[in-house]
Amino acid sequence: MESNRYIPKALPLWFGSAALALALAVVVLFSLFPAHSFDLWWHLRTGQLILDEGRIPDTDPFSFTAQGRAWITHEWLAEVFFHGLHEVGGIDLLVLLKALLSGLAVALSAWAGLAGGDGRAGSKVPFAAMAVLLAAPLLAPRAFIRPHMLTALFLGATLLLLRLHSASGRARFRWALVPLFALWANLHSGFTLGLGLILLYWLGERFSRRTFSKTSVVRESSLRQLALTLLVIVLATLLNPHHVEALLYPLRLLARGEVRDSIAELRTIFHPAYRGALFLKVFASSAALLLIVIVAERRRLQWALLLPAAAFLLLAIGSVRSVSEYAVILPAVFTAHCASLGERRAIARGVALGVILLSIAGAAGAFLWGQPMGNEPNRRVGLGVNATNRPEVAVRFLRDIAPPGRMFNLLGFGGYFIHELWPERLVYIDGRLDVFGPDLLSSYNQMMSSGTGWNLTVREHDLRLAVVDYGRDPLRDLGLRAHLRDDPAWRCVCFGDNVLVYARVCAENEQLLMQYGTPFDPSLRTPQSIDAFAKEASETDRTQAVKALRNIAAFLPDQIGPSYVLGRMLLRTGRSAEASVYLRRVSENPGQVEDTRLLLAMALLRADSLDASRQELAAILGEHPRDVEALLLYAELERASGNLRGAADFLTQAVSIAPQSFTAHLRLGIMQAELGDYAAARRSFEAARRLRPSDGALLNNLRILEQIEGERSQR
Repeated sequence: MESNRYIPKALPLWFGSAALALALAVVVLFSLFPAHSFDLWWHLRTGQLILDEGRIPDTDPFSFTAQGRAWITHEWLAEVFFHGLHEVGGIDLLVLLKALLSGLAVALSAWAGLAGGDGRAGSKVPFAAMAVLLAAPLLAPRAFIRPHMLTALFLGATLLLLRLHSASGRARFRWALVPLFALWANLHSGFTLGLGLILLYWLGERFSRRTFSKTSVVRESSLRQLALTLLVIVLATLLNPHHVEALLYPLRLLARGEVRDSIAELRTIFHPAYRGALFLKVFASSAALLLIVIVAERRRLQWALLLPAAAFLLLAIGSVRSVSEYAVILPAVFTAHCASLGERRAIARGVALGVILLSIAGAAGAFLWGQPMGNEPNRRVGLGVNATNRPEVAVRFLRDIAPPGRMFNLLGFGGYFIHELWPERLVYIDGRLDVFGPDLLSSYNQMMSSGTGWNLTVREHDLRLAVVDYGRDPLRDLGLRAHLRDDPAWRCVCFGDNVLVYARVCAENEQLLMQYGTPFDPSLRTPQSIDAFAKEASETDRTQAVKALRNIAAFLPDQIGPSYVLGRMLLRTGRSAEASVYLRRVSENPGQVEDTRLLLAMALLRADSLDASRQELAAILGEHPRDVEALLLYAELERASGNLRGAADFLTQAVSIAPQSFTAHLRLGIMQAELGDYAAARRSFEAARRLRPSDGALLNNLRILEQIEGERSQR
């Protein structure tokens, strides 16, 4: 009689299946964003190196700081696989692959949750869909094109084989783990997590049998059989080029404090960088919902899943790197504990409908706004490469201009330099942290945080170049970026929209510095810093800066930064016609700097190109009719055209929009005085004086007005 209450009869299976399919689609969609990882590039180069040389490297070939040191290439097979796919379909194919791997990993986990052997799989499908949907934003933070995505897949496969073995008692599912782990051990060191999963699963299974023997649905396997299987699995993982070293690799790596300090992914999920991130909110929600279903199913707890779930939950709390592994475990443990809830028709129907609606909303949000990632920009759906994380400008400069000598580079940039410039140029550091010695990693971390040790590093390695990114808050940056900016021994010779290249002032770099070295440091490329340099720098420095910026802008015509800095500097030094050429280049770029069109209009006005300036200003005011700066400039344009009444009208608009604008009141007063409306002019000057009582220009205009009024009264 009880079977009549099961959801397969009360709720159509297709309804829950539709919810599950939509949830899986959201998982794929949330992981479908442009290539983001710095490490992708050295993985691809390593795969190519293995195929070209027909051997797996065991010492570092890529850096001059660790060349010849031992290198545990534990991901060699994944690197060959990725390189092969890249050769066939480029980055887009790899982006699709990692999105599909995310979907397949949680699909296997959901299958594992449904394969409980209790005859209630159909009733649990809506809850499997719910768990899969929760997993979507949890996988996204680390859905990168890296071998750990294969670990996510293999974790799901391991869960499924363990559940199928428990449900059926067939040894073939247990022994299928042996070839799985033999392959996994050559793809990624995450196979050690899989070993932990097996051990916790079987321990939990034994505990369930002892505690809930009357309600247990698992089939018996002797402790001896399980121990033998686990031993064979461990031996199978030794079938890799590094044998025991690959097994010990994760423990040895994480035991190094300087390595932990260098890996941002090892930060706790409560780090301020993740405040506001979607995955953090979903993580808390998933833990709360999991607790609710466990309480609801407290008489049928499945410790074989609860033990590994608890372990992965704790790992995820301690490190954002482990959130993706927790996301893979979640569908299995959540689904397996929803059998009783699934028998309640209203709840099951509501869950399925909720998943369908949330999936549609989530997909729409992913396309429209992307996923909030804390202090990172939202991740939007797309293919290709995230240009921010790729120092492509520096590669072009280093390859085409080819300055000689060793370079310092950021850790994150090293992989791309390896992919694009090796073997002609070696790197200082990259993402293979196990290769580099403790002293070098500690020194790197110290230099980046405070600049300490930089001069010693320069002497030790005879560095002539340095490649860094833009600081998020340059004025508060006390590390290497600030040191390079303030050090007269270094000058910027190239910069794009996400990277700066510095050259050391030395005889070997003399020609390079003459052609590209700019005394103005563009790491502070704010309007205020550019204007201050144009006003305060010596004529020699201004001349050299303009010369260098011209050369950089000619070399990088597609980059906004050089043209913007040069255009603004030329405008502030009186070369308006030339400035308009560079500012127009920036204004035509989709990622233009906010005030560029106004600067272009100003440059055109100063160069007496009145019609072109009017066209730009009309376009600005068409989009932003209350733009006070544009109104003030339009008034100046009308005055230059001889239309004083039109100029006064624009100034009147500016005053009405910004009554606290001293400039608007002052200029309106001057214009009214020129039109002969002295009473109105005095009212405007008085309004300006209430804002700045002692301004020199205002007081001078008031004196002139008083003289005119005095002369009129005498007449």
